[in-house]
Amino acid sequence: MSGQLKNEVNNSSEPTLKKFAEIKNKHIGIATQSYYVNDAQYASVLTREFDILTPEYQMKMGQVQPQQGVFDFGEADKLVSFARKNNMLIRGHALIWHQSLPDWVVNGHFTKEQWIQIMKDHITKTVSHFKGEIYAWDVVNEAFYQNGAFRPTVWYDNIGPEYIDLAFQFAHEADPNAKLFYNDFDTEVTNPRSNAIYKMVTGMKARGVPIDGIGFQTHLKIEGVDYSEMKKNLKRFGDLGLDTDITEMDIVTHTFAGTQEERLQAQAKVYSGVIQVAMSLPSCKSVVFWGLKDGNSWLNKYTGFSEYPLLFDNNYDKKPAYEATLNQLKL
Repeated sequence: MSGQLKNEVNNSSEPTLKKFAEIKNKHIGIATQSYYVNDAQYASVLTREFDILTPEYQMKMGQVQPQQGVFDFGEADKLVSFARKNNMLIRGHALIWHQSLPDWVVNGHFTKEQWIQIMKDHITKTVSHFKGEIYAWDVVNEAFYQNGAFRPTVWYDNIGPEYIDLAFQFAHEADPNAKLFYNDFDTEVTNPRSNAIYKMVTGMKARGVPIDGIGFQTHLKIEGVDYSEMKKNLKRFGDLGLDTDITEMDIVTHTFAGTQEERLQAQAKVYSGVIQVAMSLPSCKSVVFWGLKDGNSWLNKYTGFSEYPLLFDNNYDKKPAYEATLNQLKL
């Protein structure tokens, strides 16, 4: 069956990322915004190449609950409708985070019990609204510092570390069929942060907390990626029975010394290396890139440089990174 499908794809007029990912029983996608998909060319490339999308901002708390108890899912609903129409999966991102919070939360003064209820109400209302539509939720996002310590946030400071267990329990109660992920960055190899996450999820599994996967954001630089260590690290989480998805991949380019062509070729090698790791692990079910084309990337503002972090340039032309990714999927 797989061989026959591969022959059909190879013989098709236009090989695409999602066609070859499907052969490997993987999903491949991007993060996007509700207003981007109004552009016909953007939508065409998105639906041709990818079968999963993540709302970049439209499902975060500041956007969906700007006032306490007042929910607005309008923009998020647009993306869910677009995904359904085009036979795409949705990754919900993110229920609990220390950023993109509404002012009433940032400046809120509540008791511990009230904070727990606020978190429960937000998760329950949001997950219930999209019940049956969401493939996987990033339930908690970026709860640790790089040194492995818990990040002080409104949730940690006012509830304690148990806020993470509670968030997963509330999400599971609202939609028992959705996959539930913990999501973080700079965790691709073994380091204090990934060790802290490993310790946390081992405890969660022992306590019976419903968690299905770890999202490895994979915001990388061109230099210094250790693919062997990355594979070992993801595998140890997979050995716990967890999915180990790549959830936000992009590559900073301005730090690389060389010509633009050399930079793009070096970037392509990183994409190739990461995709090779992802495809080699049964626990890695999906790879999501954090944007479609370079000009839409958050990294341009974040680094202050013109970055070229993604698979397509601003003319929607396929970059060497695209070809490297496709070639790995073809193997």
